[in-house]
Amino acid sequence: MNFKVIKYFLLSRFTKPFILGTLIFLFFIIITYSALANSIFEPRIFNSLKINFAEFVTFFVIFSGFSSTVQKADYDFLFTSPLKKGEISLLYMIASILLGGGYFIVLGIMFLFIYSMPLSLLTLLSFSIFGIAVSSLSLVKEKIYLIVFTAVWVWFPFFGIQFSPTSILFGKPYLGIISSLVYSIPVIYRSLSDPQIQVSSQKGEIAKSIIKYSNSKNFLIKHFILTYEFAWGYGNSLSGRKLFYYVLYFPKVIAISVLFAIVYYSIFKLVDFTFYDIVAPSVVILAFLMSMGIYAISQERPWIVFVSLDRGSYLSKRILFKSLQNSLIALPFALSDIVLGYPSLGITLFFGSLMGYSLTSYLSSKLNPIQFRGEVYNYRAGSGMLLIIFSEYMVMGVSVISALSLTSSLVFTVISIIITILVIRKKNWETISYELIEKGFV
Repeated sequence: MNFKVIKYFLLSRFTKPFILGTLIFLFFIIITYSALANSIFEPRIFNSLKINFAEFVTFFVIFSGFSSTVQKADYDFLFTSPLKKGEISLLYMIASILLGGGYFIVLGIMFLFIYSMPLSLLTLLSFSIFGIAVSSLSLVKEKIYLIVFTAVWVWFPFFGIQFSPTSILFGKPYLGIISSLVYSIPVIYRSLSDPQIQVSSQKGEIAKSIIKYSNSKNFLIKHFILTYEFAWGYGNSLSGRKLFYYVLYFPKVIAISVLFAIVYYSIFKLVDFTFYDIVAPSVVILAFLMSMGIYAISQERPWIVFVSLDRGSYLSKRILFKSLQNSLIALPFALSDIVLGYPSLGITLFFGSLMGYSLTSYLSSKLNPIQFRGEVYNYRAGSGMLLIIFSEYMVMGVSVISALSLTSSLVFTVISIIITILVIRKKNWETISYELIEKGFV
């Protein structure tokens, strides 16, 4: 496998602006963290750094389940290219580094300022390998279980369990190095030796089309009260992205959320905890709910939009209702935070879910639209996807920072409402409906 093959493959996955933008963003991160080197051991900054690292890993672990470099167009390429399965998997791994693994490498540079040689190099190397393993999760068959485990695992040090890659920042570099390698080596080996390469078949029946009810009065409101659309895509090497799409009874979804919130509340009620402990599950919940916005209109066929006399109003209301549903799912956890004595965290979780989902939905639909018909529409990840990644991470980071005080959380609330209102404007979604038609979604 030579450089030309790698170049062809990368340019079939990403546009040149995306690659250039990613490299610039990585360079910006290096400059930012290098500037903090002299003040890194100041307690407030160092505690904030710990949370930022855990947030970062959580975000990209969950994002790896929603985004993949695998495309349906690879079907012909994989069968005609004179490459072995392991070499094909390596190509996907190289491409995945641009979607997350590279960020682990540049963030690991911070360890050079924390520890002396050669320990600093070992921590940097182990964290970089861990990042590559996280980036390759989309190729592993057991990705769902690994994503859930990893998203929780990186927060273990906040609860006193130091066997985690983030233990490097808790004064346990050797445990961090060992845990990173113990996790990464099997994952990377699994993704290279036995990647998920098979032709997919659509399992089960997609829920009945809402077009059946489109002529009923206030059908969107009824749809909002009764149903919840769960959409989650993931990569598959030959078949492109599959889509988990289920229409669930919304009161049942709320009931499940309440049960999990009760467990969440009970655990923290029984143990001693600080703000840095309780922020962990909030970040996981927020990242998960935001990322579902990538597929917000994945089932909205353009012909459904056309039968509506006011397609802009139709789509804007759909996104508003979906955003409200996601914030209501987060509400039981937000109330738990309030009862546990952290009202600011509960407020930012609720309104962060509202703003995060609507913003992700808009950016994904506007810049990098995804439309499913059993399989994903073939596209290359461009600068739009980079903006989606950056915006999600910023929403998550700002929500946690705003949770440090009640005043900042109220300011965050106002900003979230304003951004949500701007995003769901009818004019925005009317333009998007035209763009979907122009891209051939008919």
